[in-house]
Amino acid sequence: MGRTVPTFVEQVRNLAEEWSKYRRCLRFEDRDHFDRMLRSVRYYTPSAMFQCSNDPREPVVVSILLDFQKRIAALEGKLKISGEVDVPPEQIPLRQPSE
Repeated sequence: MGRTVPTFVEQVRNLAEEWSKYRRCLRFEDRDHFDRMLRSVRYYTPSAMFQCSNDPREPVVVSILLDFQKRIAALEGKLKISGEVDVPPEQIPLRQPSE
């Protein structure tokens, strides 16, 4: 018997093909960033496969956001070590208080 749901890797590959026209229209310097963003999804394939979603867009977006969050946290850590930032990121307010 065949699979009823395509694998997540196949779904991501199909999604990348759907976005190929978009990628082609990007500026040359933006294409590398776009490709890197899609490659980052591969790292989270086991988690996305466990979710077993028929629509790969949600786990793809969450995977990309998680990768961005990890990169931001690493940069914040480097800034803190260098003394550039004196307030821990978790204490920075998300919104400005109303006056």
